[in-house]
Amino acid sequence: MSPSEIASLLIVLVILSVLLWLFFSAGKPAARRRRRRKSSRPFQEPVRPTGNVRGSTQRRLMLLLHDDRRAAERLLTQVRLKYPGKSETWYWEKVIFDLERDRYGV
Repeated sequence: MSPSEIASLLIVLVILSVLLWLFFSAGKPAARRRRRRKSSRPFQEPVRPTGNVRGSTQRRLMLLLHDDRRAAERLLTQVRLKYPGKSETWYWEKVIFDLERDRYGV
């Protein structure tokens, strides 16, 4: 083979490999390709002063939500509006139950 044939063969191989890579990576959602950022704040305060909610219950909810305080507050607010008159512990346990049911099929 002459050097020009080898060069053209290499160019064709490179083009094919790029096309195959684009074809197979196009089907993956962008969220899978992105890396998750770690929080710049390693420790976060509890969602709100709860008084009678056990620390283990609070930690369990934060564990399920990966320490996302905004999500916890949003879910707790929704449950408080939907079921008025319950205890604060009941609201926290309801949010935990709903999350586990939706994730794990409890």
